[in-house]
Amino acid sequence: MRTFIVGDDLNEAIASIKERIDQLRHLRDRSHRQHSGEVVGQRLDALLDAIQTLVLPRDPRGALECPCF
Repeated sequence: MRTFIVGDDLNEAIASIKERIDQLRHLRDRSHRQHSGEVVGQRLDALLDAIQTLVLPRDPRGALECPCF
C-alpha cells in the first residue's frame, strides 16, 4: 500500500518497490518458512502491478533498468 501512496514521486515509488523485493528475499532466507507460495505470489503480483502502473508509464526504459531486479 505504501508504494501507491508515494506513487506520485517516482524515486520514492522505486525505493518502496526495492524495499518490498528485499522483504521477499528475506522470506526466502528464513529457516521457518511461514509464508506459503500463495502469499508470495500475491506479493509478487502487487509488486508487478506497482511497477506497471507507477514506474512503467513515466519511465519505460527506467522500469526495465530498475536496480530492483
